[in-house]
Amino acid sequence: VRGEGEAAIVDIVAQLIQGGGYGRTPGLSYRAASGTIIHNQKVPVDLGQAEIPDFALFTAAAEAGGEIWLQASRNCAHGCTFCTQNRFATGVSRREYPLSYVEELIIQVGRHGFKGVHWGDDDFLGHNFQRAQEIGELFRRHAPRTSWGFDTRSDEVLTAVTREGAGYWEKLRQAG
Repeated sequence: VRGEGEAAIVDIVAQLIQGGGYGRTPGLSYRAASGTIIHNQKVPVDLGQAEIPDFALFTAAAEAGGEIWLQASRNCAHGCTFCTQNRFATGVSRREYPLSYVEELIIQVGRHGFKGVHWGDDDFLGHNFQRAQEIGELFRRHAPRTSWGFDTRSDEVLTAVTREGAGYWEKLRQAG
């Protein structure tokens, strides 16, 4: 599956249950019986319609004091040649989940008692420094005992300090 996988996997499973082929699944690449490689057109996922995962499935991890890996955005707009994500998201710009979705994720993290969250976004800050602070505030409000961290580009660390001032990182640190 190329691109977003959540719609494709549902379609593939439904087709298999019905006993049909899955050759029309959006984003699917496969080798036809003739040997030809088929690439079905990718269909972008509307992140505003994304479903919140069932956190009850992760109860054992939370009870063990575990961490969970989440995403607040998808893709990265930079296109660095050294990055493996570039091969999978060619021509796709960075897209953010609505803040209401991120808030619901954080509420679930707090409710289930996770000790930590790692935001697995390709580029968490994405030059949207205000959003990172808003996410920090959501942790402070809904999951104050949960620590959190993220990956971002080194140039964005410097840009954040230049644009937002040295206190920017202290605000994020205080939020978790």
